[in-house]
Amino acid sequence: MELSHAAYFYTLAQIGIAFAGFATILVALRESRGRPMSKFDLWVAKSYIQSGLVTATNAMLPPLLFVFGLT
Repeated sequence: MELSHAAYFYTLAQIGIAFAGFATILVALRESRGRPMSKFDLWVAKSYIQSGLVTATNAMLPPLLFVFGLT
């Protein structure tokens, strides 16, 4: 038996991971150009990365709980 709307959860997790990865790449590119990041820029980057990872984690919880038989 498959979890209903499982594709939605997987897609949402992929979007969250891509969002966090893109923010990480932008931070790395900015640092490699030799321009230091201000505290505000670091806060914004951290917020984007955290929100992407939290979204991915929360999107994977329903399929994970379904595997263990929880409804």
